[in-house]
Amino acid sequence: SEVALCTTQACGARYSVISVDQSSTLTISSVSRTDPFNMETSWAIRPCAGAPITVCDRLEVYALPENPSCTVREEPDSGDTRSVTVSCSTSKVYPRAECRFYSKTDNGDSVQINNQITYSHREISGTPVYYRSECSVTVEVKDLGEGTHSFTGYIYPNVTGGDTLVGGSDGDKTVTLIESACSPVEEGQQTTLSHAVNTNSCTSNNLLTWRAGGSEVAQCTAQGCGARYSVISVDQSSTLTISSVSRTDPFNMETRWTISPCGGSPITVCNKLEVY
Repeated sequence: SEVALCTTQACGARYSVISVDQSSTLTISSVSRTDPFNMETSWAIRPCAGAPITVCDRLEVYALPENPSCTVREEPDSGDTRSVTVSCSTSKVYPRAECRFYSKTDNGDSVQINNQITYSHREISGTPVYYRSECSVTVEVKDLGEGTHSFTGYIYPNVTGGDTLVGGSDGDKTVTLIESACSPVEEGQQTTLSHAVNTNSCTSNNLLTWRAGGSEVAQCTAQGCGARYSVISVDQSSTLTISSVSRTDPFNMETRWTISPCGGSPITVCNKLEVY
């Protein structure tokens, strides 16, 4: 559709928001997707009433995100943190948003998180169309490592150079990860493992469960405590005793040891019991 024309006498435009001069420059004073028409389209110029020459295939129009924010969630909510999910959202943006995420450990340099990002876009009713966009990324603890981690998200309109149009939004909390370690133990010697837990609020008969390498080795119920192996004993103060540490009999004890209070999520007592 013709929007402006220059003749030998003068230049003129069909709409008040558009002006044009004979140096082939067209100015739009207020870009819109509705008034007086949708300007998010292709634009062309025709010199001497000849064939049209494309100036841009599509004029990209965007609306910056409103109320951008980011949250950080550790998963699971209790017990050992296995992963961290960073989520960002905006109440209004056009077009659908894209995101980038960065992490920083102990106030070091920011590093981009290249894991797969999950998106959700809900269309806001009305004209022109806008979106409520959400995005999230999940990082496993093993990829983060030990230290205090902070996170920043960038949520921006999906247009060329969109990531340069916005600043970052910091996550609402930091995550501190500490490697749990047990003192090395000589083969055949006795050792104890303990971790303070609260079993007063248990609603089930199961007060606490000890596991080695994911396999249950001892348990305490309201009636008493017991272990699967004669070299292991346990009491309700959440202390486990191994009378003779071994890498073969009755199993390889050089593994991860956890305790689960009230039948809940496991808490790491040591990532690996070092045996020498």
